[in-house]
This record gives sequence, C-alpha cells and structure tokens, in this order.
Amino acid sequence: MDLFDQDSIERIERMLRNVVDEVMSEKYGHDWLDSKSNDLELDLDKIKERIAQEKGRLSPFSIPESTINYLEFSELTNIIFKNKTLFKSVFHNIDRIEVYLKRVNDLRNTKKHHRELQYYHLNLLEGIAGEIEETINFWQIGSDIELESTKLEFTEIFSLANKNETEILHEAKERLKNWSDDIEKAIDECRIKKEYLAITRNDFDYKVKGGNFWLDITTKPDAGIDRTPNHKAITSNFTWKKGWNIQPNRFLKTTDRPYNAMTFELSNNIDIDKLKKLIDEQSGFSYRGGSSINYNTNSIEYQIANGIRIQATRFFDVDAKTGGRIVLWGNNTFWRLHEYIDPKFLLGIMVGLVTPRHLMKIFALAKIAFN
Repeated sequence: MDLFDQDSIERIERMLRNVVDEVMSEKYGHDWLDSKSNDLELDLDKIKERIAQEKGRLSPFSIPESTINYLEFSELTNIIFKNKTLFKSVFHNIDRIEVYLKRVNDLRNTKKHHRELQYYHLNLLEGIAGEIEETINFWQIGSDIELESTKLEFTEIFSLANKNETEILHEAKERLKNWSDDIEKAIDECRIKKEYLAITRNDFDYKVKGGNFWLDITTKPDAGIDRTPNHKAITSNFTWKKGWNIQPNRFLKTTDRPYNAMTFELSNNIDIDKLKKLIDEQSGFSYRGGSSINYNTNSIEYQIANGIRIQATRFFDVDAKTGGRIVLWGNNTFWRLHEYIDPKFLLGIMVGLVTPRHLMKIFALAKIAFN
C-alpha cells in the first residue's frame, strides 16, 4: 500500500478510535464497550477472540492495549451512526461525515482486496482526513468558535534626536491630529453619520465610539522615551463587532496605515489545556510562556514564524470567566491580514493544520499595501 493512502486511512481510523472512546466514555463510563455492546450490536465474543489471536502473536512483555483498538473500522463507524445525536457535539454535520466515512470504508476495502487506488482517491482520502482532524481539534479546544469582535493595533513612532521638549510635544500633537483627521475622513468616506458617534478630541488622545465600532489614538503627554532606542510612540486601536455593515477595508484604505497586531475576541471560551496539548503534539512551535489564574492556565503564547507570535486566552473577561481571545503580532506590519485570517484559521495555525508554505504565502499577501 502506498504511504499516502496508508497514512490517510490510518489517520482517520486512529482519530475515530480516540473520539469514539472519549465521547462514549464521557456518556457511559470507561467500561462502555462492555456495558453497551448489545445496544451497539457489537459481537463482543468475536472481538475477544480477535484480541486473543492478536495477543498470541505478541511478546509476553508487550503492553496490553485497550479493547477499542481491536474494533474494525466498520464497527467504529457503526457506533457513530447509531449514536448520531451524541456525536453531533463533535461532527455538527453528521450526515456529511456519514457519507465521508462510508466512502473511506469502500476505499479501504478496495485496498484490502489488493486493488490500487487512483490518484484522485488518494487526494480524497487526504482531504477527508484533514477535515475530520480539523473538526475534532476544534471540538476539543472549545467547540464552535464564535467571533465577537476584531481589533487592529497600530503604532507610529518618531525619533526624539536633537529635539527639545517643546518640539517633541508639538510633533506628537501634530502627528496625532493628522491621524485623527484621516479617521474623520474615513468616517465621511464610509458615509457614517457623525451625529450617531461620540467623538472626543484632545491634544494627546482621540476617541470615537459608534454602535458597532470604536477606536482611539493616544500618546503620552510628555517628552519621554517610550520606544527604544530614542523614540516616542503614538498608538491606536480600531475595533469592530461581527456584523458591522461597513467594510473595514474602506476605512483602512483611507487612514492608510499598517497595523502590527490583530486580536479576535470570542463569545465562547477556549480550552487552553487541550489546545496546548494539541500544539505540543502536532505543530512543534516554540512555547514562549503564559499566565495563570488560581493555578489554572489562562493564556499561552507561541512563536510560529519569522518573529510572529500567537497568544490564546481562555477568558477574555477574567472576572466573569467568559469569552476567549486570540492575538497575533510580530516584528513586521500588515495591511490585509484581517482579509485572510479568522479565529478558526489562527487556531488551525497553532495546532499545525496550516502548512508553513501556505502560512508564508498568507503573510506575504497581508503585507501588500492598499493602492
């Protein structure tokens, strides 16, 4: 059997064993296979005979395997099909998964009868394996990923060299004013009615609050260094809720500034412990640390490529213990990252579902400025 289809079929079978055992154990206890065998129409005597035959071929020093590892592929899929309501928590479109698994079983039987699979069969198996893996991973780390809002973070710095305090403060005010003027121009371009906005303008900060978006620009009201080696920074946050009826690109094209970080705030929590386990097992990214609340891990951070880091947080609102958050930032700036990446894609990057080549292509596209 070719490695390609062997790997895909074995991946699918291995994933099904794990998810079937986890879901059934959670519902019926760890002895579910013995207690539910009749309901599942499993021939337990035949399975035990299969186990005895297998053990007869193994060394007496071999580590005993769980009974589920001796189930045939068709037995695993039948357990899922007979418990569709239970497995909908994992596979939301259970009918589509049923079609996939029946096709995999057909192709698996084709190989068992020593007939070669065509290249399109191999591609199909690889695609099915990828979709099942992605579905199971997201189920493990938080079920549905529900986006609440998107935030872009901007930083503009200027040198303090050979400038006195008066000159520094004047330049800071002028830069902030130019930026806020561009924002108000973007508001006009997008035909957002200013009478429905709360706009606050001061020398060193500027704020806009709308129904579905808000932003701010700020700089410290002093001449001190806040960016090494000898620079001062002006920072801005631009946030919009899911469903905002204005295209963010229209706004960003007018303000004409790249951003250095992107945050997704979620309405549901992320299981950080399971996410870290998946990352460490599947992606091999460099762990950069995290934070804890009452000895429980609340956030984790990984470096993924070229100085780019991703942080995932269990609770966005720590006090209420609600909502997750995912942040991406790096040494470079982006213009269009929000076009290509959503929360699910970011988590997919973290657990190794996105190839490095595809990732680098996305980052290259994201750095292309607006015309």
